[in-house]
Amino acid sequence: MGKIQSKKRYLLAFLIGTLIFINGFVVTNIILSIQFNRLSQFQDQISFTIFEDKLNYRLFDADPCAIDNFNKISKFLNHQGRSIANLEEKFGKDDRGVKFRKIFYSLVELEHFEFINEINEKCGKDFLTILFFYSNHQRDIDKSERAGKLLDYIAQKNENLIIYSFDINLDSEIIQNLKKLYKIEESPTIIINNNKKISGNIQLEDIEKNIILIEEEITNL
Repeated sequence: MGKIQSKKRYLLAFLIGTLIFINGFVVTNIILSIQFNRLSQFQDQISFTIFEDKLNYRLFDADPCAIDNFNKISKFLNHQGRSIANLEEKFGKDDRGVKFRKIFYSLVELEHFEFINEINEKCGKDFLTILFFYSNHQRDIDKSERAGKLLDYIAQKNENLIIYSFDINLDSEIIQNLKKLYKIEESPTIIINNNKKISGNIQLEDIEKNIILIEEEITNL
């Protein structure tokens, strides 16, 4: 009789443990799904705002210098980049949904990059831009992550600096054309204000030195 009760206790404990595990798995997946959907909505909202602003001044002669959304959108883009990195950790870097969102994010970044260049030219703004080309491949990932941390540090010190990040291994024609345009041959590579290129073992001193040179050039214009 005692053996039967003991077996029942073990079976009950096993069933309770299994239910807890299943519930935890389900809750985790629900949370991840909510995060993914939130990111999708966020991307759509930013993309809509950029397109709307550009159309307003191109089609209806709105003053581009009066449009103040680009500052706010820049912060949204940074937040979005961190969200994608989060999803990569949780879903995996090879997840199809995550890859699609990264491609979409890259397109939104390029739209914003083009817009910022126009704002600089037409409105006398002095936004600095960095295009950051990185790779998640095993041989490049350590250098890419280190470069990313350096750029985060520099961005915190310079509110006029906007960083656009591109995974060079994404299956996207736009990304491949971008690599050809800037002659990207290794990862990581950064392009500062469209004319200063640093590749490979990127150092903080090199980035800061080039930013200072560009700022001096802008001041002397």
